[in-house]
Amino acid sequence: NNWPFFGLRYLPDGKPLADSGLDISVLNSLSHKFNFTYVVAEPEDGQWGGPQPDGSVTGIIGMVARHEAHLAINEITITASREKVVDFTHPYFLESTILVSRAPAPKNKAFAIFSPFTPLMWSLLAATTALMGPLVWILTTVLRSYTNHEEQHSLMNTPIPPRSSVQDLAFNMYRSM
Repeated sequence: NNWPFFGLRYLPDGKPLADSGLDISVLNSLSHKFNFTYVVAEPEDGQWGGPQPDGSVTGIIGMVARHEAHLAINEITITASREKVVDFTHPYFLESTILVSRAPAPKNKAFAIFSPFTPLMWSLLAATTALMGPLVWILTTVLRSYTNHEEQHSLMNTPIPPRSSVQDLAFNMYRSM
C-alpha cells in the first residue's frame, strides 16, 4: 500500500483489488469516462523496476515495456533511464522535500587571487621559489668545477655560455610557475 496514492486489498483467492487512494480515484474516473475495465496486476519481483545493464527491464516498468500491462499507476519516480523504455504522463504530484543550508558568506574580492591555495601552500610555493634559484646556482657552480667546461666547448667549436646569476636563476624559477 502506498497511502494516500494507492491502496490495495486482497481477495480470498489472493488477487489484488484496487481499494483506495488518489491514483485509484483517477483510474476509476478514467475508466468511467472512457468505458473500460481494468485488472490490478503486481510485478513478480515486487519492484517498480527499470532498465538493467543486461538490457532487461524489471518490475512494473518492465511489465509496461513488455506490453504485459497497458499502464502502471503508483508513485513511480520519473527517471531518464525509465523514460527510455516507457512513456510517462505529466506528474500531478511533485515531492516537496528539500534541503536547506546557510548561504556561504561573501568573500573579499581584493584577495580573491589567493583563494585557490591555502596559506600553507602559498608559503611552500614562496619558499620553493626563493630556494630553487640559489640551489640551482650552487649545483651549476659545483658541476662546472668538476668538468672541463672550456675544453669541451673548444672541441665542439661552440661559445661558452655565460654564467647565470643567482637572481637570474631565481627569476627563471618564478617565471616557470
